[in-house]
Amino acid sequence: MGEKRKMVEDILSKVTMPVTGSRHKRELELVEEQYRAIFEYTGTGVIVIAPDLTIIQANHKASELSGYPLEILNSGRKWTEFVQDQPEIEKILTMRDRRLHGDKDVPIQYETTFVHADGSHKHLLLSVSRIPGSDNILSSFIDITDLVRYRTLLEESESRFRETAELLPVIICEFDMDMKFRYVNQLGCEIFNYSPVDILSNQITVDQFFVAEEREHLHASIRRRFTEENRLPEEYRMVTSTGEIRTFLIISSLIMRHGESAGLRSSLIDITEMRRIEESLVEREKRLRTIFDSSPIGITILSADGVPQEMNRAFRHLFQLDLFGNVPLPSLFGPLSITADQLVSGTFEQICGFRFVGTPESTILEPIQSDSICYSWHITNLEESGSPLYLCQVFDITEAYLSAKKRLFEAESMVENLKSELTRRSVFDHLNSRNHSLQAQFEMVPTIASTNATLLITGDSGTGKELLATTVHKISDRKEKPFVAINCGALPENLLESELFGHKAGAFTDAKSDRKGKFLAADGGTLFLDEIGEISSPMQVKLLRVLQERSFQPIGSDKDIAVDVRIIAATNRDLAAMVREGTFREDLYYRIKVLQLHLPPLRDRKSDIPLLVDHFISVLNVRYNKKISGISADALDLILGYGFPGNIRELQNILEHAFVFCAGSRIEPEHLPEELRRSTPHVRQSGMISLDSVSSLKELESIYIHHRIEQNGGNKTETAQALGMHKATLFRKLKKRGVSGDLE
Repeated sequence: MGEKRKMVEDILSKVTMPVTGSRHKRELELVEEQYRAIFEYTGTGVIVIAPDLTIIQANHKASELSGYPLEILNSGRKWTEFVQDQPEIEKILTMRDRRLHGDKDVPIQYETTFVHADGSHKHLLLSVSRIPGSDNILSSFIDITDLVRYRTLLEESESRFRETAELLPVIICEFDMDMKFRYVNQLGCEIFNYSPVDILSNQITVDQFFVAEEREHLHASIRRRFTEENRLPEEYRMVTSTGEIRTFLIISSLIMRHGESAGLRSSLIDITEMRRIEESLVEREKRLRTIFDSSPIGITILSADGVPQEMNRAFRHLFQLDLFGNVPLPSLFGPLSITADQLVSGTFEQICGFRFVGTPESTILEPIQSDSICYSWHITNLEESGSPLYLCQVFDITEAYLSAKKRLFEAESMVENLKSELTRRSVFDHLNSRNHSLQAQFEMVPTIASTNATLLITGDSGTGKELLATTVHKISDRKEKPFVAINCGALPENLLESELFGHKAGAFTDAKSDRKGKFLAADGGTLFLDEIGEISSPMQVKLLRVLQERSFQPIGSDKDIAVDVRIIAATNRDLAAMVREGTFREDLYYRIKVLQLHLPPLRDRKSDIPLLVDHFISVLNVRYNKKISGISADALDLILGYGFPGNIRELQNILEHAFVFCAGSRIEPEHLPEELRRSTPHVRQSGMISLDSVSSLKELESIYIHHRIEQNGGNKTETAQALGMHKATLFRKLKKRGVSGDLE
């Protein structure tokens, strides 16, 4: 493009020369033709621009590149009309002013942008020169839009490469054929403790980073990489500027330019810590190998099919394997009867005696059918990748086994007794009372539970008759069988018969299918007949027959069904008086009264109320997820003064009512039902309470102790001092009354 511009300038200089005489006319015409030919067909866009930036003339290539017809370009429009970006316009104006003032440093070639006729922006490379003898400017240009786009993409690609290289957790570097660095990322500068300027100053060569004894190998490796493509990683020790030696794994590839090797690009992975760990693991493996071989426990590593692969000295000695030489050993899985599920679960344990027996061809594992040798086998799945391996440990427990076998036999009966006692206590602890007559009855419960005799429980409603019946069942030999309860007074006679004995389909209206009765449902267990005094005379006869013959017929059936059921009956009525009145059969009365327990009403056992209150507070704390610690003395006084027509059931309901409304840690009088507060005759006044309902000195003592504890703000230590007794004595008295808690 520079040669064409010079040719055009020479022609223009000739055109501007003065022409005299007709002899030069032809020469002028020829020059003009040459000028026009060059101007039109030079292959680049050419325009002549006046000092005021008006386009004087443009060639066809200029029209083609700009998209504007020649008529528009040659219509006297200014060049700046085709440039919309203000910075580009300012640059054009600055260049023009400098040329007009003879500035020789004005660039004759520069890039600019203009707006194509289709509205797109095009990048141009301008070559500008001033026409000799004139202030006009000759400007030739080519479209470099694609070149600029490719250059931008290249710059973006290079930027992404450098950003990626800076973010990678490995060192990235490039160096040329003279072993001079051309690029090192930030991580490399940080690890080797050099600044980028120091590394790229050509004062530091690559081999300065390597320990001296490895440089010769490095040079040989680099020479090979320059002559052949080899991406295999190599390991080197390198030294930082502070003298620290670190180990790197280096992967290199050739940098090719114009088909020739121009250098190497390398990635350096710091494996210093990994090598330290490997060395540590090697030392640890040596120690573990020593422990493995020195262990007094027989240890072997089994393959996937159970064949011993490695054995320590104790294992070989235990089975005298040194006597067999190198004879192949058998699989342990078969003789030990290990299942696939046990192998998958990870651990197998078995106690048995085996010994290895050698033959010329192989070795077999032979069971020992006696207690003279007993080994404990432990096999664990090591969960290794690929084929699984198993760790097998063998303990000689012959002596311990024989001793334990003897102790086990002696302990079995003791364990059964303890289990029976624990079961009895777990269901019997809630039956606690200070009432001497009731205590005597509760002491008989275990004996009653051990028999199958029919039991009659009497007492007012709400005294806990069904709870006592449940307790008898739970500590009896029938505890694993059903406990079935039915309220005989809640059903009419026809429904009660069906409930007890069941019926066949079609036995009566609405009997659409067979139904199993309570007797059959309780077979092997216990049947609790509550409110037995309410059954009719015909039903008494039918029930008597079942108790005598231990069999019954469902309604609508003529076949007897034998059952094994223990009967526990309960009533709140005086059956003896009913017998005298003729409303209850005497023979049935004596049949169900083989054994009898009586539960007195709560009003006759007021001393048990504090125990029951503490028991229900514990139960309700769990039910309502609360942490109520107890009841105040005033609230307890209200409860002690109440008559409890509903007995224990009513007491439980009262406390449940209090739990609903108690937001603190202790039940107060305002938490109790309003009707109880109104009906209690002896509310605490001036520290005194009515003694009408106090049944014993122990109960009075309990009330007085609670009163003094409240006066001392709950401090039991101060209460003991005020009562003139040791705090341990007070604690013992409170514990006897069912009050728990530490002494302050």
